[in-house]
Amino acid sequence: MIKCIAVHSGYVESSSIGVVLFTHPQGFETLPVAVRSLADAIFNKLHEDTGPSAKKACCKKTLEKDPEAVYCSKCRSTVGERPFDFEAHEDEVRHLLNSTADSFGGGELVDEDGYEWNPWNSIQKIMKLDPSEVHEIQSYGERVLTMMISPELLPEGSRGALQEWVEGIYIEQEDRKKLGLSKYKHN
Repeated sequence: MIKCIAVHSGYVESSSIGVVLFTHPQGFETLPVAVRSLADAIFNKLHEDTGPSAKKACCKKTLEKDPEAVYCSKCRSTVGERPFDFEAHEDEVRHLLNSTADSFGGGELVDEDGYEWNPWNSIQKIMKLDPSEVHEIQSYGERVLTMMISPELLPEGSRGALQEWVEGIYIEQEDRKKLGLSKYKHN
């Protein structure tokens, strides 16, 4: 049962010196399911307001004229699907892992079952867990949490690009294996 994921960002000399300890009240039977749940919760936090939007009259008119439009011709709001930028998301996750409590916000890392991943933990709370309930992502936490996003959360046109991106990004082969990503070979 995985109840805590300790996440470091960066690698070797660019690695963060701090670690974010995310705990989950229910836990997960397998590591890949736990990391995917955290990755999806972070994705949803970062991208809750970035999907297509055609709420304004000008945006609706743009889509009527051009169903393939990405931006409104008048107000420049996003009205259509745009490709997902994996590197930008990775940067956002790195920033989030190194943010302050105020900039991180609270009560916002909720999984699909309504349970919250908690990034505010005391070391005493973590020490009460069995060591088998804690997994540490020792490097490239931002990459791992981007690689593990559920494809169905991505814009439809970007889902196939996830596998290509995962294959082009380096993380330790042992980590790929533990996370169920070994089918994706690093180029």
